[in-house]
Amino acid sequence: MTLLFSLRDYADRDFDAIVELDRECFEPGIAYPPPEMRRLLSLVTREGVIAESAETIAGFCLGYRAPRGTGRIITLDVRADHRRSGVGRSLLEETIRRLREAGAGETVLEVDLRNASAIAFYERLGFHRRRTIPGYYGPDRPGIEMSRESAGP
Repeated sequence: MTLLFSLRDYADRDFDAIVELDRECFEPGIAYPPPEMRRLLSLVTREGVIAESAETIAGFCLGYRAPRGTGRIITLDVRADHRRSGVGRSLLEETIRRLREAGAGETVLEVDLRNASAIAFYERLGFHRRRTIPGYYGPDRPGIEMSRESAGP
């Protein structure tokens, strides 16, 4: 499937749409509540990238530069009708590029151990499993921490 989309910076006017998209992509308790999303978006070193298609937000990626030269991906959300079209890969690569330019030598993210397709996606993009985090997504729901050098595969 080929869809046309463009990438741009997050803008305050996008807030309600990305909170809604996060709720579509993640279940309650995993999706970020609006106050937490607002807090994350206010981080000084944050990078927010929007994918837009026909004036609709097709997806977004949110990351930030943490201490010691680490970039962290907070969330990568893609509308169901835009998945497998290159939106997710483009968003993630652009966010990592921006974090690298801000001084991040590596990028780290977490993913649900049960989400085999997301794990495979990240591995295709050069991420490696670092460790399992018991209870990261709730009781009996471990997460996997994955990382890659910011330069990529």
